[in-house]
This record gives sequence, C-alpha cells and structure tokens, in this order.
Amino acid sequence: MAAYDKAQGRYRLEATEDHPLGRPRFDQIWIVKMGPDAALQAMSAGEVDVISYLPPDRLPEALSAGFAVETSPSDHVLRLGFNHRGQFQKKELRQAIAYAVDRSALLAIAFPGVAELAETGYFQPGSKWQSDEATEGYAYDPAQARDLLLAAGWTQNRAGRWQTQGEEIRLRLLTDGREVKPARVIAEQLEAFGFAVDLRVMEVAALRSLVADGDYDLTLFSSSTLGRSGQYPAQGLRARLEQRPFPCRP
Repeated sequence: MAAYDKAQGRYRLEATEDHPLGRPRFDQIWIVKMGPDAALQAMSAGEVDVISYLPPDRLPEALSAGFAVETSPSDHVLRLGFNHRGQFQKKELRQAIAYAVDRSALLAIAFPGVAELAETGYFQPGSKWQSDEATEGYAYDPAQARDLLLAAGWTQNRAGRWQTQGEEIRLRLLTDGREVKPARVIAEQLEAFGFAVDLRVMEVAALRSLVADGDYDLTLFSSSTLGRSGQYPAQGLRARLEQRPFPCRP
C-alpha cells in the first residue's frame, strides 16, 4: 500500500517487483469508496474500471449504459425476525404474519427481476446441511392469516384494525438502511391487512441494541447460511429458534 487517504477512503496499491509469487499484472490499483450513483457516473466518464458491488436496483442503469455486468447469487436471505418475548410468543401469530405478507408481490416491487423466493427452512439450497424434509411454503393466504389471528384471541374493530383486549395492536418494524425498500413494502401490506405499523430505519449498532433489549416486534435483515453457519450448523441453532427465513434471495 503506497498511499492511504482516510478522509476520502482512497487506497493506492503498487506492484511489488520481486514478489515471490511473481510480479502482479498491474502496476497500480486505486481503491476508492464511492456511492453507487457516483461510481456509475465515474465509470461513464472513464475514471473507474471496475465497480466491486452494484446494488441490484442499479442493474438496469448499468446495462443500458453498455457496461459488462457479472452476476452471482448473494447467498443472503432476507428474513423477517419476530420478538418471541413480546407479542409473538405464540407460533400461530407468527404464522399468521407469514401468511399475510405477499412475498411474490414484495419481490416484484422491491427486487424486480433480481431476486427469487427463498426456502422457508433455515438452510437454503446449496448448503449441505439442508434437510430433505419439505417445509411450509407460507403462500400468500390472508384468509388463513385471519383465521389464525382470531383463533389466538385477536379481533378486528369496526375500522378493520386488529386489536387484543380492546387495545389496537401497533407493530414496531425495525430495519437498517440496506433493507428500506422491502421493509416499506411489508409495512404497507401489513397496514392493508389491518395492522398499524411503525417502521423505524436505524444504524446497525442501534438496531442490534434494540433487538437485544427486546424493544421491537418485527425486524427485517439479511444473513447467509452458506458461510460459517452453513459449515457448522450448531452456530445457526439460536437464529433458527428466534428468526424465520423470509422472502427472497437477491
């Protein structure tokens, strides 16, 4: 590393002439931290050769500009986590929410053409730890969701809002800045189903703190089951007990 600018997030790497594995192919490599839009503009101007990560929603723009784009599965599943210590202690209530969310519509709106429905089991296709047993698909079924909520003692008032013991239910949905778009779609779907939803977009550290304190009802996040958890299934046990895999694999 020949130069580093912390303020601008710039690194300059220079070739080591006598490296034991041979001389590198490039004399210099500059690494610059840039936002997606700035990076695409810089590439259009010939100032950037490679963008290491392109958000899926920028794919059409990159293709229309004539850039070559390499794609691969992210191996990260977007998940909806439930607070088992709060309003969702009963399994039937968690299942009702799963039936109330239209995952196919979510994909079409938040990830058009760049994602697919995930398996609802914890481990995903490609993991050697995935079970051969079939898992519940949780296809969109608002009637089933309503029946489960009613059986659990939740009711709807005249305005169609869900309530328990005469109090309107308000769901606190937490996410970070990376999952804002799908979180908004989920919030809109749950509101259309009769829930009041408070969506909070937070920094990762603050989000983890609230989740650890149990100060939430739902949280939307992505995680992989093909990394360490995919190799060592015991490390995924707690996540499997407290979270439910959700809608898509970008």
